[in-house]
Amino acid sequence: TTTVANLGYTIARDLGKKTLLIDCDFRCPALQRYVTVPAQAGLIEWLDNRASLEDCVSTIDEAPCSIMVVGGVGREQNELTRIQQLKARLPELRLHFDYLLLNTPPVLSSATMGILASLADVLVLVIRAGTTPKHVVKKAFTMLAQTAEKQVVLNGVEAKSMPHHLYG
Repeated sequence: TTTVANLGYTIARDLGKKTLLIDCDFRCPALQRYVTVPAQAGLIEWLDNRASLEDCVSTIDEAPCSIMVVGGVGREQNELTRIQQLKARLPELRLHFDYLLLNTPPVLSSATMGILASLADVLVLVIRAGTTPKHVVKKAFTMLAQTAEKQVVLNGVEAKSMPHHLYG
């Protein structure tokens, strides 16, 4: 979630691209903790046609970066249904934004992650150096083998642990 927020904001601020951060972690939404958004409708209300896109999106600062929280607080969520609805409506979002960044649950914790990953043009897997076991990383790559191009963000890297020629 931290990586999605930072990457999306940086793309918008530094490249001037209209960027939308969408929280797709229906069980444990967290994107709203990283930016201040007014209490409002979100992804669920938009998918259910109970609110317009404009009512569900908040702009972050002066950068062309916006956020869509999960919304639907207190409503039962059916992840598979929501992901299918999002798949059908992604073309509409692509008309309004240059980049769509989907904040998802951890790869191995969601049975619907393979379907959600299939919506992406590029997957960015965030792996914590020295913490995430190699077998977990291998399992995630195996699970996502048939989906989009994959990139990796390796965070928590200690500079002292890097070979001298990579330092800095």
